[in-house]
Amino acid sequence: MKVTLDYQGGFPEVWQGFRETQGTHFSIAVLGGANSDLPGVSPELAARHRAVLDERVQGSIREMLGLFRDHGIAIVTAGTNSGVPAAASSVAAELGLTLVHFHPVIAHRYLNADAQPDLEVCVLPRTSENSSWGDDSADLLSLVDAVIFIGGGYGTLVELAHGLKLNEAKIRRGERPIFMVSLHDFGGFGDRLYDFATPNVREECMPHERIFLGRDAAKFILRSLNADEIYP
Repeated sequence: MKVTLDYQGGFPEVWQGFRETQGTHFSIAVLGGANSDLPGVSPELAARHRAVLDERVQGSIREMLGLFRDHGIAIVTAGTNSGVPAAASSVAAELGLTLVHFHPVIAHRYLNADAQPDLEVCVLPRTSENSSWGDDSADLLSLVDAVIFIGGGYGTLVELAHGLKLNEAKIRRGERPIFMVSLHDFGGFGDRLYDFATPNVREECMPHERIFLGRDAAKFILRSLNADEIYP
């Protein structure tokens, strides 16, 4: 199913109906870098770096998503065809998890054709006729229950900031926050998550210690959402 988010209303009903149809209790975003290029190095060295990084990303994501099976969880990604979004989409589809692609119009030409989502949400630009990366960030963060960051550049920083800002308000109102965890040692802004968060936000929605393994990130999310109580 493909829908367009145009801010004219109706999407919350579509999202709720999709969750009920799929038997989804929680949605978890896997966000991070789509570009692993190393500027200023030879093509050969860049290719080796990209291969090693892609292998690490794939392994970590496979560890995480394997533990999310049978817990009524939908995986949300940008759905693009490289880096973390591509790995998360492909592994989720392979494992039979409910998959949601949530992206701005500009992403159409970069979508991952190897992983067909159960739901594709295309976000129209808010403030101009031209679509830009990041148009989708605020809406994506508003619908997920948890988010996992792996590396990432400025697009990831926008998503990270939206999540932190939303959590400030949620905590102030006494609502359940968006649980946020970063896999460390992948570089990028994902590694800075805990540095950007205020102490009260860290306490309420993040692990008390930095996490380096995919399975530990998944266990934190499942424990925080009490997902094991729904599907033991």
